[in-house]
Amino acid sequence: MRRKVVKHGSNTLTVSLPSKWAKLQGIKSGDEIDIHEQENSLIVNSTETTAKSKKIEIEIATADQFRKRLILKPYLCGYDEIKITYQEKGVIDKIYSSLPMVTLGSEIIEQGKNYCVIKNVSEVSTEEIEQMMNRLMLFVIDVFNDLIESIRKNDFETINNLSSMWMMVYKLSFFCIRNINKKKYIKKDNLSYYPTIIMLFEGIGDTLRQICFFITEQKPKLSEETIKIMNDILLNLRDHYKLFHKYDQAKLIQTEKKRKLLEKSCMDKQLKSQPKEAVVISYLYGVLLSIKNISLWVN
Repeated sequence: MRRKVVKHGSNTLTVSLPSKWAKLQGIKSGDEIDIHEQENSLIVNSTETTAKSKKIEIEIATADQFRKRLILKPYLCGYDEIKITYQEKGVIDKIYSSLPMVTLGSEIIEQGKNYCVIKNVSEVSTEEIEQMMNRLMLFVIDVFNDLIESIRKNDFETINNLSSMWMMVYKLSFFCIRNINKKKYIKKDNLSYYPTIIMLFEGIGDTLRQICFFITEQKPKLSEETIKIMNDILLNLRDHYKLFHKYDQAKLIQTEKKRKLLEKSCMDKQLKSQPKEAVVISYLYGVLLSIKNISLWVN
């Protein structure tokens, strides 16, 4: 499709939108649209401000039927309002307790005898989605570092507290995926893989949470060699994070070589470790597998 460029004034150039497309998107005079630069192209995205509010109704008859995923799924799919009808008061109690655990920016704005309405009360721009993703990745890296320092100090209280911080990892990852789904997020590069990166970091966070639980309950004695492997894995994760933001093929090759050596170190150490320490090393190997998958998308 070709459109003619029209000059207005001394510096302004304008181009018209196809009327059929504009009607399909519900765009009218005075609306704002979002435009992304992609090398020599401009991508016009109507979803920033003109998309209609998505609503859904769910019936949860009894408290026993309630599951967090019943709220989480429409939240991730980008629904702005979720009306839940129920028969037992226990359902609304579970909604109130679960909502802050799985969502960011959603509140119960209306409640009747046998229903409630959950509404998303915050909107973010495409730039803010990137910022939230960056926050998620740095949060995982920072807590990983805190975990290692706490292990060195035998600070089991801090390790136990760290396990509860992973709820923020879940909320940040769910928030990013929701907004990507809602806005059909596009950047200057092809970032259709963003949800994959988000879930890989969320997976690392979940694995580290399991390490926190295991160390708090079992209090295994970890050798200096194991702690060094753990720290080297952290450094490798940090290097992949940097490469995600600034790709360098030579550095990626070197970083991947280090990761493969760490995989071998984990397997060798696990074979000669006591059972409890071997469990921790198996978790660390799982982190390395997630990093391996991250490397597939760093380009």
